[in-house]
Amino acid sequence: MDHLAILKPRYLDAILDGRKTIECRLMRNRVPPFGLVRPGDRIFLKDSGGPIRGVARAAAVRDLSGLTPASILDLEREFNGRVLGDAEFWRKKAGARYGTLIWLGGVSPWAGECRHGRRGARSAWIAGIRAGKARAATV
Repeated sequence: MDHLAILKPRYLDAILDGRKTIECRLMRNRVPPFGLVRPGDRIFLKDSGGPIRGVARAAAVRDLSGLTPASILDLEREFNGRVLGDAEFWRKKAGARYGTLIWLGGVSPWAGECRHGRRGARSAWIAGIRAGKARAATV
């Protein structure tokens, strides 16, 4: 399955330059990408308010449920070196009950088309998109 992940530019830059290797989504309810991403899935990386700038493969996925503030702290300690969340990110997510950790592989720039058919969608993750062929990306 193909997915569209909307990211803050600083996180997208960190993925594209290889510093951020795990995408961490923490939420109060079971919303995408929880339960939807499988190893091998393609993830298009879109700037929030901007274009799609990259693509990656899900190398490994771990869905989490029953999270507590203490378990969120454990996640921060164990994974933040690869998630690169700032203090505000972890503070805002302290009340999350569900989460998805996605190890990213095969990251590359993208200059192709990608249609998700959900203009104005307020979701930061859209599953089941259709991607066209890539044009040569210029970095």
